[in-house]
Amino acid sequence: MDATNVEFKDNMYLGNGRDQQVGHAIRNEIARLTVERAPAGAASAKVEVGWHYSDPRRKGSDPKEHCTVDYEDERGNVFERVHVYRAVQRHNEPET
Repeated sequence: MDATNVEFKDNMYLGNGRDQQVGHAIRNEIARLTVERAPAGAASAKVEVGWHYSDPRRKGSDPKEHCTVDYEDERGNVFERVHVYRAVQRHNEPET
């Protein structure tokens, strides 16, 4: 699997009013990390939710910033949903 096999839901990071260069840079970072962390058997991946923190009030919530990614096999069947993390966690930085 390589970065060309990573899809993003809708116009994630590329919507109207967004800086397209920044949006593509964010997508490239997510695609790279998604490929690096791909489980065996993954042929493609879809980023369902971009960088976020889960609701800390929910039991079992993930306190680290992450993306939610569905990995698919060669038939396009989702076989694993994972949280993909940044190598370095951001703290109190403005959203772009």
